[in-house]
Amino acid sequence: MPAKRGASHFHYKGIVRAYSKGEFIMYGTFAKILTLIGLTILVIVFSANPLTAPIKDGLTFPAVMASLGGIFVIVLLVERVTEIAITIWRQSDADELKTEIENLTKDATKAAELLEKQKCFAKYQAETKSIALLIGFTISIVVCCAGVGLLGAVIDITKGNPNFLRGVDILLTSGLIAGGSDSFHKFVSTLETFFNESKSRMERKP
Repeated sequence: MPAKRGASHFHYKGIVRAYSKGEFIMYGTFAKILTLIGLTILVIVFSANPLTAPIKDGLTFPAVMASLGGIFVIVLLVERVTEIAITIWRQSDADELKTEIENLTKDATKAAELLEKQKCFAKYQAETKSIALLIGFTISIVVCCAGVGLLGAVIDITKGNPNFLRGVDILLTSGLIAGGSDSFHKFVSTLETFFNESKSRMERKP
């Protein structure tokens, strides 16, 4: 299958994917317009029918951490399942590409072919990362739909629309879980810094 002129293409094991610059721009613009329309509709609907979900009074860092502790266990489990899925699905091709690159590195006369393989491997890694994120987010959605959530520890859901808030909780908590342990640690560190600085400011007040 020939690639289009001026197209970005990825070829490995007989699979050719070609995207012209025009297609990239078209899909990107369509996605932006669709997102903007969706957000506009959402704002209009909930401006006409406003909802309230106040932050819980006396919210403390230990209380938030108590909820995050359980979430972290789920983060590790989802991360591990995702790694297993990626290993089964993608690792063999990645190893084969690495071997080809190592063999080409030893031959100075194949510099052009080596560069092409390195580009191919970089694209393969980027694609694998996207697939891993999609798998992790999908598993996280399923887990949160089973009842896991974090929003209830932060806001008073009894004063809002419980069904809508539950949907938001599923989306936000799934995003946190799918981000992996590194992102989770950064999230917790940011929270800790915020609470500590807020406490220090309160103590300095006369």
